[in-house]
Amino acid sequence: MGSTATAAQRRAALLQPAPAANAAQASAGATATPRFRLRLRTLLIAISLSTLLLPVVGLYALRLHETTLLRQTQAELALVATLVATAYRTAFDRAASGPAPDADAGRADAQAGTSAAPLDLPASAPPAGDRA
Repeated sequence: MGSTATAAQRRAALLQPAPAANAAQASAGATATPRFRLRLRTLLIAISLSTLLLPVVGLYALRLHETTLLRQTQAELALVATLVATAYRTAFDRAASGPAPDADAGRADAQAGTSAAPLDLPASAPPAGDRA
């Protein structure tokens, strides 16, 4: 039975706080507030929620980015459509107003068996398919 008493005394000694090394530590320990510690359950829940929220926030950011890109693309397409409409309108107005002064030169070249360079490109320019 003597060994049981010593084991109980050892457990009691382990549970008691260690004595302060000097008077400054003793007075500081008496006035210090206990340090806040999270329980393991709370910490695991916080980590799980942050793991869940990161992809959700990422999806929201990607949706916002996609919407911005879509609006930018629509604005660019509207500008291109305006440019094409203006080009066709100008070509239609030229065709409706009568033959261009260069049209007679083109007919004369066609009758002579020669052809003019397309789009007024220099004769030394390679064909469009050969450009690298």
